Amino acid sequence: MPRIYLSPPHLSGRELEYLKNAVDSNWVAPLGPQVDAFEQELAELVDVPNALALSSGTAALHLAAQPGVSGLIARSPTPLQQTAMRHGWWNLWLIAAPVAVQIPSDLDSVKNAKAASVPAVFLITAKDTLVTPPCQRMVIDAYRGEKRTVVLAEAGHNSPLEEFEVREYEAALSWLYEKALKKGR
Repeated sequence: MPRIYLSPPHLSGRELEYLKNAVDSNWVAPLGPQVDAFEQELAELVDVPNALALSSGTAALHLAAQPGVSGLIARSPTPLQQTAMRHGWWNLWLIAAPVAVQIPSDLDSVKNAKAASVPAVFLITAKDTLVTPPCQRMVIDAYRGEKRTVVLAEAGHNSPLEEFEVREYEAALSWLYEKALKKGR
């Protein structure tokens, strides 16, 4: 069965040019004109004043708990403290607890989920070994706002959507779009 990637690698032949532009302009990370252009095009496409692209579900949940946000899409939502503790094997759990305790409360995804009320779509990656489904559920179950959950039954942390999952994902996005439009009016 063919896979449909959430962010498929696609090389058009212009990547070296784009890389050179990024290095020359000193916009290597975290954002830059390319991301700005993407956000502007997305905002125009869905007819909203602003759109924001983030690579971190933790940051997205933090922002979703703030006023002025219309909707949220998060894949493998991560409770940072709990995930750090779960994966403490990397240091025999010697520093996992001290590291987990130092995570700023503003980045507590469970706390932010309880504070967020915007409509949201969550994607659960059922075979994720980095952020396990029970950890993902901690955030999703705490989420206060209306939500739709799409379970990607065969997905690991960065796996693509399978073709049969795309329909459910598209339906959830349509629901979110309608909810976000109503909220914005």
